[in-house]
Amino acid sequence: MRSGRSLAAPVAAILLAVAAMTHAQRPPAGQTLDVTREIALAAKIAPPCLAVLASNASVLLSRAQLEAFAGSTPRQWRTETERLALIRGRRASALLGLADASTGPGGCAPVEAARLGDAAHLVADLLESGDAAVLGQGAATPDRSVGVRYLGMRSAPTVGFGEIYFLRGEPPRGFFRVEWWRS
Repeated sequence: MRSGRSLAAPVAAILLAVAAMTHAQRPPAGQTLDVTREIALAAKIAPPCLAVLASNASVLLSRAQLEAFAGSTPRQWRTETERLALIRGRRASALLGLADASTGPGGCAPVEAARLGDAAHLVADLLESGDAAVLGQGAATPDRSVGVRYLGMRSAPTVGFGEIYFLRGEPPRGFFRVEWWRS
């Protein structure tokens, strides 16, 4: 009985980590839905950083955080947590590889959103977790929050798609989008 208790805390911690990394806050994929919620963002991202140049706004990301993701990528994975770390690390490496040497919005190295490919999912993850800042075009200070809209369309059991839109301003306008699921 005692050994069962000693395993409970580490197992619970692993499950919480996996849940956090698998978007426990997102609604279930694979269904028709239209859900929007507000996300509080980082007040500031200090240089060195990356600025993902999106539509009328820039998503500011910590270079140190991206380098930590890239540096902690396992060579092989055995658990779901390790698999997710591998994916996150590869996406972070790809994103860092796209960074321009110049300085853009917020004193950050610019990256064109259109060039992100699969790394766009990491940008979406960081926005959803509040580990990013959003700087509107021409703005001096980052937005305090943005909206995230989960839009899913399922027309048959194996036919559908879902997208995630990030919104800012009044009225809310989309500035960044990523494909969420497809069947």
